[in-house]
Formats: sequence, C-alpha cells, structure tokens
Amino acid sequence: MRTVSFSNKSVRKLLNNEFVNTFSNTTGDPTAGKSIWHSPDDSPGHCERGLGEQNVQTLFMTPEGKIFHAASGYLSPDDLLAEIRFAKGLFVRLKESGFGSKGLVREAHRERLKDLGYPEEEIAGAMSNDPFKAADLVQGVEGGSIFAGKTKKAVLAGNAFSIEHPLMDYRTFEEDPTVLVGKGSSAFVSQANGNAGSPGRTIQLPNLNREND
Repeated sequence: MRTVSFSNKSVRKLLNNEFVNTFSNTTGDPTAGKSIWHSPDDSPGHCERGLGEQNVQTLFMTPEGKIFHAASGYLSPDDLLAEIRFAKGLFVRLKESGFGSKGLVREAHRERLKDLGYPEEEIAGAMSNDPFKAADLVQGVEGGSIFAGKTKKAVLAGNAFSIEHPLMDYRTFEEDPTVLVGKGSSAFVSQANGNAGSPGRTIQLPNLNREND
C-alpha cells in the first residue's frame, strides 16, 4: 500500500485535500496476521485485492470516530480511489442527516453491493461475526464480472461489515476488530522477494474545513 497505492498521485491528492489521515500500527496485535518486513529499496510486488485482510484495514470515520465505511486487505490505487469516492459521497449524505443515521449507512452499502452484481442472498449470507468465513460461500458472478474469487470475497466482507455494524465506535472496533477481519489467520506476502509491508490501519476522517461537492 505504501509503495504503490499511497504513492499514486491521484490517491494522495484526494486524501490530502478531502480527509484528515492517520495510521495505527497493529504490529503485535493478537488479531493481526503475519507480515514479512522488507527493505525500503525493495521493488513492490504484485498483490491481489483483499490479501492480508488481518494485516491492513482502511477505515473511514466521522469526526466523532464512528466508522461509516471500511475495507480490509490490500487495495490497488484504482480500488482505493473507488473506496475513497464512495466514502466521500456517503459522508456528504451523513453530514446532511446529522451523522446519526445507521439506516442510511446500511442502505448505501446494500445498494452498492447490488450495483456491483451481488444478489440479495449473498449479501444476507455475509451477515455474521466472521465476514470472511461467511464470504467463502460466495461464487463468481456469471457474465464475466471482475469481482471473482478473493476480490469478490473481500468486497463483500468489507461492505457487509458496514451493513451489520453501521457507525461502530472506533474504540469498540479496536477492542475487537475480528468483526471486520475475521477470526482466521492470514499472511501478507507479495511476489517481490516474498516480502510485504508491516501491519497497520489507515484511518480517513473527512476534512470538515472544506466544502464538499
């Protein structure tokens, strides 16, 4: 994420202009997976979306620290841009409602999944205390959807978390992140010398000093 996604100019511009960004190091957290450290001069390797779901989480929160959107695992620059833009649009709607509408968060994520081709039964099947385990039952969408296998599972699990736990307080999440990352074990290893980045969470809070379009 550091060497690829957060190094992308479009990603940096959108995050720096529209959000307040911070980072939480989860090294040593019992719920985190394993990561193999690499040297700063190592070339970034190829990663598929969703890899390292226990190691890396991207959270979008209200100014009060309520999580209104989340994604687990590696996100490419294009994937991250899509998550940022969705979160920005949802934040505008939440701001208009006074930041208290859990129903708005649920409905926005349900509609997003439907727009991406997930049938209602798959969305309902992901509602559990272990979203990644439930998402294992997901089959590839017919018709050549880009969401297949690991990617499809990761997208479903992240949005399912927001449907089942809308506006969860960040401190509650810190106490038990398994509601998003699952209870299994994972490792974050890219194809560059078998190495990967360190565990951590990036947290984005919309910048209230800017007018939202």
